[in-house]
Amino acid sequence: LRILLVPESLDTEQILNAVATGRYDLTVADSSLVRSVRLYTPGLKVAFDLTGDRPTAWAVRTGASRLRKAMDEFLGEAQLSRPHQETYRDDLPGIKKRKVLRVLTTNSAATYFLWHGQLMGFEYELVREFAMRHDLHIKLVVPPSNQDLISWLLAGRGDLIASALTPTEKRKTQGVAFSRPYAYATETVVARVEDQNLSHPRNLTGRTLVVRKSSSYWQTLEKLRGAGTDFKLVAAPEELNTEEIIARVATGEYDLTVADSHIVDIELCHRNDIRAAFALGDPISHGWAVRPRNKKLLAAINAYHQKEYRGLFYNMTYKKYFKNQRNIRKHHTLRSGRTGKISPYDPLFKQFAQRYGFDWRLIASQAYAESRFDPKARSWVGAQGIMQVMPRTARELGFTDVTQPKKGIHAGVKYMAQTRKRFAPELSVKDRNWFALASYNAGYGHVLDARRLAKQRGWNPDQWFDNVEKAMLLLSRPAHAKKARYGYCRGSEPVRYVRSIRERYQAYVRATEQ
Repeated sequence: LRILLVPESLDTEQILNAVATGRYDLTVADSSLVRSVRLYTPGLKVAFDLTGDRPTAWAVRTGASRLRKAMDEFLGEAQLSRPHQETYRDDLPGIKKRKVLRVLTTNSAATYFLWHGQLMGFEYELVREFAMRHDLHIKLVVPPSNQDLISWLLAGRGDLIASALTPTEKRKTQGVAFSRPYAYATETVVARVEDQNLSHPRNLTGRTLVVRKSSSYWQTLEKLRGAGTDFKLVAAPEELNTEEIIARVATGEYDLTVADSHIVDIELCHRNDIRAAFALGDPISHGWAVRPRNKKLLAAINAYHQKEYRGLFYNMTYKKYFKNQRNIRKHHTLRSGRTGKISPYDPLFKQFAQRYGFDWRLIASQAYAESRFDPKARSWVGAQGIMQVMPRTARELGFTDVTQPKKGIHAGVKYMAQTRKRFAPELSVKDRNWFALASYNAGYGHVLDARRLAKQRGWNPDQWFDNVEKAMLLLSRPAHAKKARYGYCRGSEPVRYVRSIRERYQAYVRATEQ
């Protein structure tokens, strides 16, 4: 092997270009840069991975401790809140191997939303039940706009779409397959309450209707206009959901719109400035969407819908979100997507998360997992308060009554910070947080055992997801527990705990950044 030292004035991209043109034989470069350069540089090929994943970091002068602390806090939040971009296009067996069902959906009162820190919604509860029956965790993926749902599915950024989609021919030609129907709705013209001269499609002459171009409503209105009804059809911004478009009709910014009947029913529960003018035909079906090649996943979904449609679980869930007016008004008032609030204790989460270098939304997610924000919560082993701190631990941290929200949250975050410090700073910021959460739930010793076991099994002991968490599950088996320093651990609990916090945390990030 002959090594040529090139001038320091050349950056790595220039060296890669020189390899692509044949000027140099081979070079070594970071995988992230190679992926980018290959997009616009023909003739460049990846030969093999030389070192495996290695961490990269920013650097500061020795002694710049305040700057380093600020950078660590920023990078920690950025890493945690950044959604994973892995793409998979595998069928149900591959999904079961990964144990995670990635669900593409939208934020709305009819699909998925946050209320008092809790994940809710008709689509969310249906898909969560489906995942549980197949022993899967779910990961909600919310694209920037509605029109991205199908393209993200085809790109492998999700496994299915559960977002009240109508199975139109146009959508099928885009390359997706739809499940059997699981819900029906009527496309309805929505007007301001004082607009009483609308009762038939012929009354739309001279009016303006605003809907998203990616919606089924657009295709319905195009057909109606093609049949001779003279109205103006305007495309709404794709990032607006239907209830936001209805709100603009109510204020007079838009003239008219179209919405599914169940969405209109939800809106009429909490507002009196709109009305359902008339229906644009018979009820239409909704289905979940998958890639056509994922036949086993589609078959499983169809079997689920066939069994559950109009059954007890389905009917109770449907009534909860579309028929119970009291619930609907309550959910509307305090939905996180509308208020930007997660809990009554957001200021305290922010105060102590900032003091100890955490993202406050991660702490809020952990608090929900511990107590559902109940400061009077008490576990069967004696843990107390919003963060479920044991009395002995609280005393060691300098706290007495952790049922007081401020003291309880402070104690929990301080304990999390102490736990996180026990893991080497060379670990990625996000994995130090995941390890700290697992330790908070199961104990630091069990996490050390799981890391040692992961290394023995050939898994990465420095990564929690898909590596150390798998070893944690093994600690509940006698063959592994008797060899572990800290013995038996019911590993499914910390695994479920960390995954549920990550899922809720990502939802909190979306809700607070809207």
